[in-house]
Amino acid sequence: MRRIPLAARAGTGLALATTAASPLAADVTADEVWTQVRSYFEASGYTVSATREETGGELRLSDLTLSMPMEGGEGDRIGTLTIEVGDLVLTEDGGAVSMDIPSSVPIIAEGDGDAAPDRTVIETMLTGHDFTVSGTPDEMTFDFAADGYAMRLAELVIEGETIGRDLVSAGLQLDEITTVSVVSGGDGSATQVTNETRAAALTYEVAATDFDDPAEGSFEMAGRMSDVAGEGSWTAVDGAEAGDFAAMIEAGFEGDASLSYSEGSTRFTGRGPDGETSGQSVSDNGSIGFSVADGAVGYDVSAEGIAYAVTVPQFPVPLTAEAARLGFALDAPVQAAEEPQPFSLDLALRELAIDDAIWTLFDPEERLSREPATLALSLVGTATPFVNILDPEATNRLAESGGQPGELNTVEIEDLQLSAAGAELTGEGAFTFDNSDTETFDGMPAPEGSATLNLSGAESLIDALVAMGIVGESEAMGARMMLSMFAVLGDDPDTLTSTIEIGEGGRIRANGQRIR
Repeated sequence: MRRIPLAARAGTGLALATTAASPLAADVTADEVWTQVRSYFEASGYTVSATREETGGELRLSDLTLSMPMEGGEGDRIGTLTIEVGDLVLTEDGGAVSMDIPSSVPIIAEGDGDAAPDRTVIETMLTGHDFTVSGTPDEMTFDFAADGYAMRLAELVIEGETIGRDLVSAGLQLDEITTVSVVSGGDGSATQVTNETRAAALTYEVAATDFDDPAEGSFEMAGRMSDVAGEGSWTAVDGAEAGDFAAMIEAGFEGDASLSYSEGSTRFTGRGPDGETSGQSVSDNGSIGFSVADGAVGYDVSAEGIAYAVTVPQFPVPLTAEAARLGFALDAPVQAAEEPQPFSLDLALRELAIDDAIWTLFDPEERLSREPATLALSLVGTATPFVNILDPEATNRLAESGGQPGELNTVEIEDLQLSAAGAELTGEGAFTFDNSDTETFDGMPAPEGSATLNLSGAESLIDALVAMGIVGESEAMGARMMLSMFAVLGDDPDTLTSTIEIGEGGRIRANGQRIR
């Protein structure tokens, strides 16, 4: 049976249970649409039950219920997830099919033992919605629109005790939604799915209070994002159980998903015995991406135009900061391989500016430069995984045996930049690693290669720290001596450069001078 990943099931599955392209030349019937929808749910791991009644061009599915087992991190069953859709009516209309879906659908998670709450109920609610399916039996377009879609925590039971909404509450709201999902697979196998979703705004709020003693602490958070856009595509695979992501990757699953927004904002308040901490953040835009291809997984998270403000009882002024960009991206192999596989890592915190009120607390005479700081690192390389690191059983066996999950083969530093308080360090380099030699560098695979580093403003920074009393004269002298050992003067004033070479047998040279 073809299987669809958990992320896809959560997104498109909900859309199909509750999601106008122009009708294509060929028609679809209510029975064909239901065959495709049912196949999709079953491929996603759900057991589908309903009472079927067909009259003319109308197909009514009464008491439609979707259920599937929930699994923990070790792959063991921890409960059951049930979506009580209710009555679903499919009506043929001019070659297309309209779907009449309930405005309220509960999602119920019932836990087994201590691994999950006894019972969790999420209520989903739709307003002003329309759902049409068009296309052909081989390729159906599910076109959904709604004025609003909301989710809220309706019930929570832990260890036999119902937790009231005064102790825990959570909710999410999407406004002015449109979703277009294209599902391919003429035999109802849902071989390929693409999805595009747009929403004018997304808002959310979460609140929690200490169950045993509310005076001990509480937390509240709320946020909003405008112009929300989501896109995704994935291909179902044979030979893997639904929910077994590791097995799906080994079977050749590929897919990607992304979410972007503009004008994001978040506020939070935490209360405890030591007082109240509160804060807020805003951003001009942001995005989240996830991809799977060729046995590798990719993550990409970024935000631009960011501002933070946090007030804590122990600090006399609000902690405020701004940044032009914050980003993290990682592409890494996760499937066991015999040959080195590519990976990449990007980190960026650009133009971080701290409020003058904070600077004044420790540098009232403005000896340090208050120019925005930047930290950026970009790496590419190759590594060889020995196991599928997403497979709990394989990683557990590895931990018990004391083995290594893989080996690092090569690393290239494409970009390194660290600038703060008037000093800046930049660099680049490349190294290969001999994994058969773990003695030369005390257990680390022996590297071979070189890196070039450039440092500016270090002398001025040391002088400023001495004048402020943060660094003593003897410590400053030691720092200067250390720099002179590994670096040479650059072409411009207060600049240093250093080329570090690591050769065979652990030989290390700095600017041509052997230091090991």
